[in-house]
Amino acid sequence: MNDMADHSAELKRRFPGRSDQIDTLLSLMGRPADPTVPSILIYGHSSSGKTSLVRDLLSTTIARKQWAYINCIERHTPRMMFEHAVNEWCSWSPSWDNQFTSIARIDNLNDFLCVLKEGVPLNQHSTEMIGDKETRYLVLDRAERLRDMGATILPALLRLSEISQRNICVILLSTIVYEKFRTKSGSYEPLVIRFPEYSKEDTLQILRRDFSEDGMDIEVEDKGTVHLNDDFFRSFSEVIYSIFFQNCKDLNELRHLVALLFPLFINPIRDGRAKTHETAKLFKLAQPYFAEATDKLYLREISSSEWAKRTSEMADAKTTTSHTVDASVIAAIRTNAKGDFDLPYYTKFLLIASYLASYNPPRFDVRYFAKVADEKKKKKRGIHKSASDKSGGKMRQQLLGPKAFPVERMLAIFYSIIDDKLDDAIDIPVQITSLTTLRLLLRTTNMDKLDGAKYKCNVSFDFIRGVARSVRFEIDKYLFDFI
Repeated sequence: MNDMADHSAELKRRFPGRSDQIDTLLSLMGRPADPTVPSILIYGHSSSGKTSLVRDLLSTTIARKQWAYINCIERHTPRMMFEHAVNEWCSWSPSWDNQFTSIARIDNLNDFLCVLKEGVPLNQHSTEMIGDKETRYLVLDRAERLRDMGATILPALLRLSEISQRNICVILLSTIVYEKFRTKSGSYEPLVIRFPEYSKEDTLQILRRDFSEDGMDIEVEDKGTVHLNDDFFRSFSEVIYSIFFQNCKDLNELRHLVALLFPLFINPIRDGRAKTHETAKLFKLAQPYFAEATDKLYLREISSSEWAKRTSEMADAKTTTSHTVDASVIAAIRTNAKGDFDLPYYTKFLLIASYLASYNPPRFDVRYFAKVADEKKKKKRGIHKSASDKSGGKMRQQLLGPKAFPVERMLAIFYSIIDDKLDDAIDIPVQITSLTTLRLLLRTTNMDKLDGAKYKCNVSFDFIRGVARSVRFEIDKYLFDFI
């Protein structure tokens, strides 16, 4: 019991805000030979600590061969998934000596159940019995992919211990709720554990863990070294949180921004322009980076290695003034922000259509995108805009920001602006999902709302103009602000 209490205290220290989930999982596991629940579903938003907590908890409490971890994206077929699980349970690693073969060939679910019941022969004298005494755990990350492996795989895994008559617990890790796993034929209901979003204090504590607990020393011109303590790291983390958290809920993205912007934040201390306790002054000096680099880093238009190289050049530049070096870094970011973004051909047109849907009033869609030329010309003669509108009035759409639009409207614009016929092999919903993953499109409706999904374009005009030029599309002629 003392060891379990020590493991619990260490896990709670390493994973802030997850005390309740740790206590629940440890209570369900019990001792190694104790029977446990057949299946557990752990769900929550991305970067909520699901995978890292479960893996650390299992690795610190039980032997490595008692649990198997499988990423359902990497092991995307039943055979790959089942064989990898048995390999880890038997401490078998495919290598040159065994000709990179698995310890047992498992083609389907029936073969997997036979292996669990009969055991795995290791040699002529011994057989590995899986789950006959100690509990074995099967951790399936990105478990929503199981829905694409067949109608029988997920229901069977949820009651695997009952079917195989073995002490096996299946742990599903996913970002979606269990209601989306349910099938028409019904299945066993797993025990559900939710990982909520981190609070502000938990987020700041996690961000500060990326820095050394003892602080760090930096060299200052003509003044030796200056020590940065935990209070300085906390103030910097609070600045990052207050600026970016409203638009960036992903903890990994926040940690990425902390790692890339911290060298720029402390650069005025290095050259003597500010002191460690002058947080407001440091923030003011670092503001150009926050303004210019946030979108670029979020969209990965400039790579982390290139950003690190620029900042290291700034730190090592002794003969150049800090203002000149700062300007060179921002100029480099702007150089990478001209729309030179590697996207498929039709995906670029989808992005252009989303931008037009975000910045054009819906009532002008017929005017700009109707196939009937006469009707378009007639409507064009009926409206005359003054020169002040072209120079930017206070109601200009570019100043008001992007508006949310239904996905059907974007698709209508998309099919209107492309000239050639689409190939049947092009999957438009997949392209929309890719743009959403890249944060070029932002979904404004809940994920559980399948009908009437609305999106918002998340790129600047300079960026979309560069994308339009790459496909030879004159976007200025289709924008309400420029007609």
